[in-house]
Amino acid sequence: MYQWSDDYLIGEATIDTQHKMFMQYINDLEKAGDAITSYSDISAMIIFLQDYSEKHFTYEEQYMENNNYPYLDQHRAIHHDLTKQIDGFYLRLRSHEPLPELAKDVSKAMGEWLTNHIMTVDKAISIYLKTGQLLEI
Repeated sequence: MYQWSDDYLIGEATIDTQHKMFMQYINDLEKAGDAITSYSDISAMIIFLQDYSEKHFTYEEQYMENNNYPYLDQHRAIHHDLTKQIDGFYLRLRSHEPLPELAKDVSKAMGEWLTNHIMTVDKAISIYLKTGQLLEI
């Protein structure tokens, strides 16, 4: 399970709320784990992750663009990589991989990605906007 803490806040209310909701959804997926026995259940979860991440990435990228963040293109590429990873989960689902195993893999990969992404890549945005210091991402 991933525990939300104020350490994950980057200082932009909408993005912070979206990150918190994203983490809660990943935790819900992890809790469901072995109970997932239906193709439609895991399919709906993966589709939700696709849709939610797209919505979040669009907002976050617009925020960076509005604030002239110099690493927008690099950040956008990182988002694109996650989108491809989520698409890969959907392909694994279509190949009839055992559902509980897939659910665990999705929640683990997404949770690790999200916590790392917030604490490094997204925090770099916050630091830049507060101090002008540009951190490599």
